[in-house]
Amino acid sequence: MGVIIENHQKQFEELRAKFDAEVLKCSELSIKLDATEKNLDQTSKLLPNTEEEVKRCQYSLSERDFIIPEQKKAENALAHQACVLRADLEKSLKDNTSLFSKIGREDKLNADNRSVVDNYQTKLTREIRTLCNTMDASISQQNEHLQCIEKFYFDMILLFSDFTKYYFTALFNGCRD
Repeated sequence: MGVIIENHQKQFEELRAKFDAEVLKCSELSIKLDATEKNLDQTSKLLPNTEEEVKRCQYSLSERDFIIPEQKKAENALAHQACVLRADLEKSLKDNTSLFSKIGREDKLNADNRSVVDNYQTKLTREIRTLCNTMDASISQQNEHLQCIEKFYFDMILLFSDFTKYYFTALFNGCRD
């Protein structure tokens, strides 16, 4: 009977040791679970901000991707117009040369042609000045527009930042209650 009690006592101690080991494992798993839950909560809190930041960045990129080709189109159009004007100017210079050679042939036509050339040069100068002023105004207007857009998006980002701070503060305070 002493041997049976001793065997039962031994089995009891072995079971007790296994039980204590399982309790320790459960405790360690509970600690890991708590840490994982905290990590998940932090990740869940950061995810909306990160998603919103990604959306903002994607919007900014798509906006930039839209503006850059439009600016390139405008630059190409201006370059093309400059080429056309240069060709017109070169043609005008050739016309002027031809006129001056004809002017040398006849005195009467000399006075008439001189007046025509002077008027043409005045008009050309005025048109070139007008073109330069138009180009300066256009560039200035584009710069103002870009500054306005930049200010608008900066204001929107600040507004969104204030909104998210308010929202998460309200959400956090709501969760505490």
